[in-house]
Amino acid sequence: MPPRSYDKKAYQTIYPQYLDSNLTPSEGRRLTKSQGVEHPTIDEILHALRVLGYKDVIVDPARSYPRSQSTTKFPVVPRGCIRVSIKTPVDEHYIKKSDFDTQQRSAVMDSIDTKQELLRRVATLIKERAPKRPHLSTVEEIIAAYNPVLQPKSKK
Repeated sequence: MPPRSYDKKAYQTIYPQYLDSNLTPSEGRRLTKSQGVEHPTIDEILHALRVLGYKDVIVDPARSYPRSQSTTKFPVVPRGCIRVSIKTPVDEHYIKKSDFDTQQRSAVMDSIDTKQELLRRVATLIKERAPKRPHLSTVEEIIAAYNPVLQPKSKK
């Protein structure tokens, strides 16, 4: 749940599909295949953000990425998103003196000033934990594993 002083414009939304290397760019991937991760989870992204030093993070487990609802790559539509404040709040950093003042807000982390750079760093941290990650089944694997046994028809 967002805090009372929640300003939606101050936060960047990160869906797991942004980092998923199995998706195409039209399905929501924001990184290259080599930079991406297979089936990242909200918990992994949250852990990576904590390691990077972000404290102002909001987890919304009910949200789902709109494009993932129209694809058949997932047995169940993945849910959840994370909102993170990449820039310092306006009132904390600088008071605007006029309408012509174009002072920019500074980044929370000095080395990460864009959302794209943040996605790259999060994917790198998740890849470092790769041996510990569980394997998630795809729709094709589930269908291939399901072999219904044909029962002979019984006479009534």
